[in-house]
Amino acid sequence: MWKRRRGREGAALWAAAYRSVNEGFTAINEALTALLAAEGFSAATVSGTGNFDAQALRSSFSHRSAAVIAGIAVFGANRMAITEKGSAGRFSTLFTDAPLSAAQSAVKQRCPYLENGGCGLCFAACPAQALTGTGFDRFACRRQLIENGDALREAGELSADTCGRCISVCPLRCIE
Repeated sequence: MWKRRRGREGAALWAAAYRSVNEGFTAINEALTALLAAEGFSAATVSGTGNFDAQALRSSFSHRSAAVIAGIAVFGANRMAITEKGSAGRFSTLFTDAPLSAAQSAVKQRCPYLENGGCGLCFAACPAQALTGTGFDRFACRRQLIENGDALREAGELSADTCGRCISVCPLRCIE
């Protein structure tokens, strides 16, 4: 059922996981919001995906940025947020007026490229050449994401406009 794609297209399994995680985030956020409300606190969430201006390709809210601001991640060269567990994570955000305290120290930079110019595997893996050591072309990336989603739909597979090549080659994708 799942085919490994070696060309430019994204993998159907990656698209299915992307959709499944988004559904999970919605369910978790709804449960947390209800739990907080039962305790007398307010809570609000932000959509897991699709919350961006389609012309400017700028997000109205970044879950990765929220993770960095919260001190649980740092940005890597591949534009992903790297936690103590790696760079292959996804994030969801819930705002609340419940009192919270920091439970850990800030994450240290681990990206070899940002530390000392080493690695750069994410740049080489980008099929759209949208990611380089000097910047990120969000329009080239978005064109690739749409191309990937179209290719999966044409193949009759569960689809999402995803890629993940930069994450799949990252030596920090899963730190044990």
